[in-house]
Amino acid sequence: MRFTRLLCLLVGVVIIPGALRAQNVNPMHPEEIQAQKHASPDDLRARVANVQLQKDAKELAELCASVPGDMDGVKQGLLSKTYWKN
Repeated sequence: MRFTRLLCLLVGVVIIPGALRAQNVNPMHPEEIQAQKHASPDDLRARVANVQLQKDAKELAELCASVPGDMDGVKQGLLSKTYWKN
């Protein structure tokens, strides 16, 4: 019984401090954690502007892709239904 207690004490003294040192935590100089940062209003505006720019670029690319087909239709005297106003 005494040997078991001595063994547990020895294991506790050797393993626990070693595990704590292996974590590389320095409470005096904690490193910044990026997950805790909140985006500033300027960052949010820039992100929204970038998303809007991508949407506009996609829409423009779709319009550009449809021009050759529309021009072929015009040459044949056909117009798409989107051109007719009721």
